[in-house]
Amino acid sequence: MDDDGDEKDDVKRKSRNLSEKKRRDQFNLLINELS
Repeated sequence: MDDDGDEKDDVKRKSRNLSEKKRRDQFNLLINELS
């Protein structure tokens, strides 16, 4: 049960990091276009 909870948290953390990276990449693209 505890392992399952940890696994879910890990998946949530990974997906959050992924979306964070995507947002950063898009932001960098915008900056590059503007400059």
